[in-house]
Amino acid sequence: KYLLAFTEKNLGEPAKAYELLQQVLTANPRDINSLFLMGQVCVQLDKRPEAITAWQKLLAVNPEHHEALY
Repeated sequence: KYLLAFTEKNLGEPAKAYELLQQVLTANPRDINSLFLMGQVCVQLDKRPEAITAWQKLLAVNPEHHEALY
């Protein structure tokens, strides 16, 4: 479902990507790629506090994640 969410985001469908990522993160809340993508999707949906939360969770799992640090 991560790849489908990634595709939906890139096709300009962030709401669909958001729904898919919620499912992925429910099953695996420490999925680094999904957390990073969730942050990006939340920015697109103007859900900045959720984006920050997703990136904070990502950095808790992987403090060296360069893109999330940026």
